[in-house]
Amino acid sequence: MSPEFESLYQGHVIMSYEKQLRLADVVGTRRWSFSMKNGSLTFQEDGEPPCSGAPIVFAVQVLGTASDGDKTWLWSWANDASQIPAALTQDARRLCEVATPREWATSTFAIDNADEHRVAMTSSGVLGADAYYRGPYPGGAAFFLLRDERLRLPAPESLRVIHTVMEAISSLSIANHRAAIMAYFAARGLQPHTDGGNAIVATIAGRALRAQFDAQDRLVELGDLP
Repeated sequence: MSPEFESLYQGHVIMSYEKQLRLADVVGTRRWSFSMKNGSLTFQEDGEPPCSGAPIVFAVQVLGTASDGDKTWLWSWANDASQIPAALTQDARRLCEVATPREWATSTFAIDNADEHRVAMTSSGVLGADAYYRGPYPGGAAFFLLRDERLRLPAPESLRVIHTVMEAISSLSIANHRAAIMAYFAARGLQPHTDGGNAIVATIAGRALRAQFDAQDRLVELGDLP
């Protein structure tokens, strides 16, 4: 992936990760289905109805697809074979206008197993989506962008912010913890500022949260200040 993409990814990765946690809270383990005719993504439990609750339906945009076979990403606007309606590819087309990495304007490019999620996370952040969803199918997966008030993040709380940051840096490839955390704190409206040479302080509900880093900008400590 290009340096321009990596820079964008660092700026959106933790915020996008928190949005994915919120999506998981809402849809749980429900199975998914997609209607291209309606442009909708539906999540429902097995045995439904009337054995369980009502389906959860979201209007979506089709971002792109990832192929398991040749390990490539294909943007929805370039996927002629699937005949995706133009109305469902608008977000993917917008990326060509609002961001500069060459990946946004390249119809298809090589990826590894982690890159498909990195592309979706960065796209979700750049476009201000509430979440993305990976819908697997034989031979690959389709990626969708969701916007819905049911997915909006609650007001930040210290414990959730700490959990999100710690889980994100432990489970995702983030080269510069400091840059990613600074961007996340800013996106969450926490008014981050540097504290000395190797720390960032943010404010949550009147309390200070401090992130300490080593010389390589890796997080070494994160917690509330007394």
